[in-house]
Amino acid sequence: MEKSPQITRRLPRILGEYAQSDAALFCMPAHKGRGLAFFRDELAKWDVRASWIREQGDAIPDIARRYSSFYHTAHSFLLTGGEASALRVMLRALPPKEKVLISEGSNGKMFSALDMSGLRTSVLRTGKDPAMERFCMPVPDQIAEALDRTGAGAVILQSPDPYGYCVDIPGIAEAVHSLGALLLVDASLGPHFPLSRRLPESAAPYADLVCHCPYTGMNALNQAAVIHLNPCGIDPERVRRLAEEEDPDPSSLILASMDWAVHTASGRAWDAHLDFIARIQAKIDALPGFRTLPGPELRGATDHDASRIVLDVSGRKQTGSEAMAYLAGRNILAECADRKRVLLVTGPEDDPDWYARLLHALEEMPDGTGKTGIPADVNIQTAETADE
Repeated sequence: MEKSPQITRRLPRILGEYAQSDAALFCMPAHKGRGLAFFRDELAKWDVRASWIREQGDAIPDIARRYSSFYHTAHSFLLTGGEASALRVMLRALPPKEKVLISEGSNGKMFSALDMSGLRTSVLRTGKDPAMERFCMPVPDQIAEALDRTGAGAVILQSPDPYGYCVDIPGIAEAVHSLGALLLVDASLGPHFPLSRRLPESAAPYADLVCHCPYTGMNALNQAAVIHLNPCGIDPERVRRLAEEEDPDPSSLILASMDWAVHTASGRAWDAHLDFIARIQAKIDALPGFRTLPGPELRGATDHDASRIVLDVSGRKQTGSEAMAYLAGRNILAECADRKRVLLVTGPEDDPDWYARLLHALEEMPDGTGKTGIPADVNIQTAETADE
């Protein structure tokens, strides 16, 4: 009989050690545990059957209606399986055997969801931005030409991308709808956009199907997801059934956090935070060898999430991977990195002390070698494996 492996550090202990580590968290989930103190003591007691919640009345549909009102959409549907589950539902809602246009550089979750949907796929080749060393974002004319050429009946895009870059959603929506096609947007990383005029415009009012993940910019637990549907010929009841099939027993804890997230969404807090981040970026830019990217520098992007600090460290002969590892050694956790840059995700709930620690760590960062193995590049994708 095979001997069971000895477990020396169980998950509760590991999570306890993480909670006590006092790390500066510039990564997602964007609430970083700081906006959810209201139910820490009730955690175990609140983990109840979803069927019990439904028996209490209209609680779950009420949350969905609040999200629909917040984003100005016709319908909203809640999921507790995260971005991947939302993408699967959105794609399954399309007509069978539909052809879907997807942009080069899209994330792996989108390709995986397309593969599982059984829909046909055509890839829009956008090329690479030589300065950013990342795939360019698609523009309306490119998409219109590709739809006309391929006969695709739907387009799926990610906006914003992990670095906060956004495509021209209003322009793309106009181009797509003028050709009778549907627009699906993975806006998982932009749930907070309606909270400030200084943030990019939300995709929710323009696209036919949109998904948001409130935990990436609001006070919701990891895996919280919302699908929005606007009038487009897709039956809302079909989307509701698909969402229930995908998430038949949703987490009561995640649902409660989603209710809390939309309740605590504060434009005043976000405006104050963006002022603060602008001052922090100015201090970083004043340090030798560092540069924060000021806006939509990626070719094809029309806007950028100002709450995401894209820090170019190449002036210090560092790669993004080296700088990210150095910061981790100082107990400062960044979201991700590429060959030249480190991404820092920020939000109104952040501890101001984290930024003092970040600035001090950057001041003391030594020059690097400028060489690395495999970069931690979130823009890696597998477009070449999809059908043309």
